[in-house]
Amino acid sequence: MKKQTPSSITNRKRLSFGSLVGAIIGGVGQFGAAVFFLHYALNWGGPFFRQDGGGGLLAILLFPLSWLFFLVFAALGAVAGAVGGMTHRIVRGAAVSGVMCGLFWLTLLVVPVHIVIGLSGGGLSKEPTNMPELTIALVTAISVGAIAGVIGAIAKNRLMPKR
Repeated sequence: MKKQTPSSITNRKRLSFGSLVGAIIGGVGQFGAAVFFLHYALNWGGPFFRQDGGGGLLAILLFPLSWLFFLVFAALGAVAGAVGGMTHRIVRGAAVSGVMCGLFWLTLLVVPVHIVIGLSGGGLSKEPTNMPELTIALVTAISVGAIAGVIGAIAKNRLMPKR
């Protein structure tokens, strides 16, 4: 077994601290992004999303299936924030977390919803509907992920300096 030196213990603490901060920021941020996306889409979205009476925020929060949606994206945001918080450079942390969150939202929300909209009567050749809503969701997810990576990397580098 390899003997642990004080510097290796400090590096491990720094690594885990940045990951923890990034995971918390990423999870909370992506949870919020998912809640506000669903609220926006049900009230002001295009014809595929919008409901007649809209959807109140309380009604959305009380619906059990929406919690599955929220928690999946919060967990993926926590993973992305943790990975971004592990990096040694702030810009790299932002890039890694932002790209991961963007890919999560793209593969789990944007592309499937776009396909469903196309198959639900809009036709595959017509101009896609609801693209502003999906674009806003994707840009928000990337921004929140990048912020989580930056804060995690800053916490790792600034709050727990190397000794």
